[in-house]
Amino acid sequence: VEAMSGSREEWSGTLIALFQPAEEHGGGAQVMVDDGLYEKIPVPDVVLGQHVLPSPAGMVGAHPGAAMAAVDTMEVTLHGRGGHGSRPETTVD
Repeated sequence: VEAMSGSREEWSGTLIALFQPAEEHGGGAQVMVDDGLYEKIPVPDVVLGQHVLPSPAGMVGAHPGAAMAAVDTMEVTLHGRGGHGSRPETTVD
């Protein structure tokens, strides 16, 4: 919110910061909609979903494996001939 208010001349519209209860257990967003969310606030043109973690400001946290709620994984197998970026003509797209 602070970044958006600090750059107000670069965008137009209405900023709404909303915090979802019961996110980790699922159903929190649906409960908000069922409770008349869009009768209380305007329907947004853009929604940015964020997780909040106890980390220092300006840091991005990452680690291997699943993180946060409702994650899925999948395995992709690519068949072909690999190569090096210096000779892309020898690889298979």
